[in-house]
Amino acid sequence: PDSCGRLVDATLERFGRVDVLIQNAHHEGDWAPVVDADPDAWRTVFDVNVFGALHLVQRCVPRMREVGGGAIVLVNSGAALRNPPRMAAYSASKSALAVLARTLALEVGGWGIRVNGVFLGPVDGENLHRLGAGAAAASGTTIDEWLVDKATEMPLGSVPTPDECARPVVFLASDYASQVTGQHLSVNGGQWCT
Repeated sequence: PDSCGRLVDATLERFGRVDVLIQNAHHEGDWAPVVDADPDAWRTVFDVNVFGALHLVQRCVPRMREVGGGAIVLVNSGAALRNPPRMAAYSASKSALAVLARTLALEVGGWGIRVNGVFLGPVDGENLHRLGAGAAAASGTTIDEWLVDKATEMPLGSVPTPDECARPVVFLASDYASQVTGQHLSVNGGQWCT
């Protein structure tokens, strides 16, 4: 809560107002099977993925209300929909984040505040390369070969880049989405359909 408060205070000091909140923090958990899960590890995942978002929302909404509206985008994960094995804590927390977005949209819409989410699939970056390095080593391939294979899961034939994932977030935060609230976009190269 304190770091979220400092972030909002620094924003107010620099810009004088808060118009947009994009929450993009995540904790993937310890990859333990459910039957072996440590409840404290789950709490840590929820502290980052759900309560971190909640603290930011609680700090930003009053500031947005003061200026007549705003936009909130909670960056989420396809794990909320696909439930990968050994990632139950992460999936559960991301499902909770989706419910937070939809419920908040109903509660703050009357103040001119829109709330949406983005379900990301794999993103070509540090996390995917770290994950891929282990999978590649286990299968006797290189990380580059693993990434080429990963792209075959996407009907569009490529793993989205961070910039390709950011553009839909910017859209949801912009006036182009002035009548969009309580929704989630899946940005995943078509890996799954909603």
